[in-house]
Amino acid sequence: MILDRANLDNLGTDGLIQIRVAPGIANEGYVFLDRVRNYEQLVNALAPGSELYLINKTDSGVEKVNQVIAKNGAVQRIDIVGDGNAGQIWFGRDFITLDTLPQYEAQIAQWGQGLTGNREIYLYACNLAASIAGIELVGEIGRLTNSTVAASTDITGSSQYGGNWQFEYSTGNVAGQIVFDAQAVQNADVKLATFTVTNTSDAGTGSLRQAVNDANGLVGADNIAFAPGTNGTPIILTTGGLLVNDAAGLTINGNGQTNTIIDGNNASGVFAITAGNISFDGVTIRNGNIPGNGGGILSSGNVTLTNSTVSNNTAVNFGGGIFANGTL
Repeated sequence: MILDRANLDNLGTDGLIQIRVAPGIANEGYVFLDRVRNYEQLVNALAPGSELYLINKTDSGVEKVNQVIAKNGAVQRIDIVGDGNAGQIWFGRDFITLDTLPQYEAQIAQWGQGLTGNREIYLYACNLAASIAGIELVGEIGRLTNSTVAASTDITGSSQYGGNWQFEYSTGNVAGQIVFDAQAVQNADVKLATFTVTNTSDAGTGSLRQAVNDANGLVGADNIAFAPGTNGTPIILTTGGLLVNDAAGLTINGNGQTNTIIDGNNASGVFAITAGNISFDGVTIRNGNIPGNGGGILSSGNVTLTNSTVSNNTAVNFGGGIFANGTL
């Protein structure tokens, strides 16, 4: 079954797309599939015996789990497939880390009421348990739900990106395997990584500049997202513009034009893109100033702007807002 991602993004906040694989087979678990590039390939690779729910990126994934449990009853396992990185995972609009966990504790604890038998939770996201904070986060989810939780310490995804679909870390012995057909999912063009901007500093850990640099250095198309705590505070570039050379592609998903603001400080260009397909969604790019071309965006790649604003940028030559040698 193939679904159009646009249809998913247009769902109401109370909408769930449910797919039952091989009707008549006893349902062993619920699978929740979040903001994953090429997610259709995972839908088609789902093994029999589970129900899959596609989560809209504006939904609370944490609460959607409880809605499904309340409606359909308890199962042996819950699989959550989302983008993430060390110590963090996105689940719909919910950004779950050790620091943000307290705001979700009560709801996550309710997941335990939907587990029976083996009582297992599988968290699919790149490097989730690759840090001390990640290990502690996985452990806390297990404690809250009285379950065994499994997660990855490396890249989760296709072998073409150096990834695999194994759970290198768990809080105990897990009885099950991955919920996807092993061969089909290994060949899927999927990598469950998102670099999340957690502060509005110009540089350093958690900054947009660091996220762009990390994406540039990783094989395959990448995503950058912004933690809710950054909303409304401009990211002011004080050490120059941002260089994007991610040839495989990069998507920068902001939280809305008034929430995610990238500011060139009238001292440099904002983005210089050397190659690749680069998408901006829900951002404002402003106050770029450059002696050459492209104060806001200078691009030799292919740029897509969705629900975004490019304003108050200047260039001495051409393209105060955008100068594109590629496509726009």
